[in-house]
Amino acid sequence: MVILTSFAYAFHILLSPKMSYPLDKRIVNGDPNNPWNLAAAYQVFENEDSSSSNLFILQKPDENTNMFTNFGTSFFATCLLLTGDTSSLSNWPYEKNPTLMILMIMFAFVMAIYILNVFITLFDEAMKDNDDSYLIMKAEVIMLF
Repeated sequence: MVILTSFAYAFHILLSPKMSYPLDKRIVNGDPNNPWNLAAAYQVFENEDSSSSNLFILQKPDENTNMFTNFGTSFFATCLLLTGDTSSLSNWPYEKNPTLMILMIMFAFVMAIYILNVFITLFDEAMKDNDDSYLIMKAEVIMLF
């Protein structure tokens, strides 16, 4: 749980917006983690040959556009990352964010090692229980003869 919380906090620090923003009014600033900058934008084409560079349709962001704005949703997104769901990180291109890529790789390796250690411990406990029952059965067989 400590490992999961620490990675959630690291993602929160790395990906949370640095400036305040409202979700009902568009604010354009230089913050790459602002949900208005992460929202999908679509260019309008007048016909198949021309396009106007000034006409865009912008999807309004919601609370799930950037799930790393507060620690609670950051922890939830990290739990989803543990299950293999990387959609909460899909708004950031990995080529432009090497820190994010390194953090994701570290998360994958650390959690894989942790889960393997848990499975090894559970398997060892099951084997000890099996050894104990084997010795009890062997003693019962010896007592019969």
